[in-house]
Amino acid sequence: MAKIISSMIGIKASLVLAVCSVESDFRNVITPRDGGPQPSVGICQIKPSTADMMLPSSEVAVNSSMLKNKFFNMFIAASYLKWQKERYKGDIRDSVSAYNMGTAKVSDSGDYLNQAYVDKVFKRKEKYERRIKQE
Repeated sequence: MAKIISSMIGIKASLVLAVCSVESDFRNVITPRDGGPQPSVGICQIKPSTADMMLPSSEVAVNSSMLKNKFFNMFIAASYLKWQKERYKGDIRDSVSAYNMGTAKVSDSGDYLNQAYVDKVFKRKEKYERRIKQE
């Protein structure tokens, strides 16, 4: 599934898999995160408003049950990562940080405010790159 989405969107399958792994450990769950009005849904923990943003020409508002479809959820996640990559001029680390926080925020020390998240995603990305090469 990740390879198909990767070829459609242009984001490495290993990155999409790493984000899914860190976000939910591939569990298809609904999580009321940050106290906001919308839950995070599915294996990549997408908010319905983020999905709507990635599908601007859609006449249907995305809801939580739609986001529980693993393929759709992963497709939206890859689209959002690509959007962040373009926003941050190709910087994948900024893109991953922004995936998690909305924007890539850096502390005075030069680390991301969510540095542990970014590090975890990249560690898992390496693991998935090795697995994909073995296939």
